[in-house]
Amino acid sequence: MTATPEAQAASVLAALESAGWIRSDGAAVASKPFDTVNGENNALAYLTKGDGFNRTLQFNYVSEGRNVAAADGVLIPVEASEDHAAKLTTDAAARAEKSIKESYGVRIEAMRPEQATLAQEDALGGLANAPTHGYSTTASPAESQGYATLAAFDSGTDDEVPRPRA
Repeated sequence: MTATPEAQAASVLAALESAGWIRSDGAAVASKPFDTVNGENNALAYLTKGDGFNRTLQFNYVSEGRNVAAADGVLIPVEASEDHAAKLTTDAAARAEKSIKESYGVRIEAMRPEQATLAQEDALGGLANAPTHGYSTTASPAESQGYATLAAFDSGTDDEVPRPRA
């Protein structure tokens, strides 16, 4: 069953909202914030009125000077049902979000909490429980590998060859 343009647009907006997008009253029909290394950046979704055959759902998220979500839009046939329009929208929004999360600024920001956690563990002595890879925590690396240090030799007199202590 063909949906009216208003019902189709409402189903597109509902699908975007269920995917975490925020309805907008401007030229963009919805937006979604993403944390980046430079602060918050919003992705925008636009829905065209159509050309008589299709309506276009487009996404815009600029990273490194280009729209990384440009290829994630979808054509929604004007005769599509509300359910079909919602399914096309949900799939397109998932593709756009994947592209956005793979953008440089979002990827770097996503790594920051992990780096902060590692730094916090180090500050709290996280290395105390780290594997020693065969080294004793009390012996020097040379001693743990079986090499004798100067302290392990009894030098005797200056003219004798140093011998290991018994």
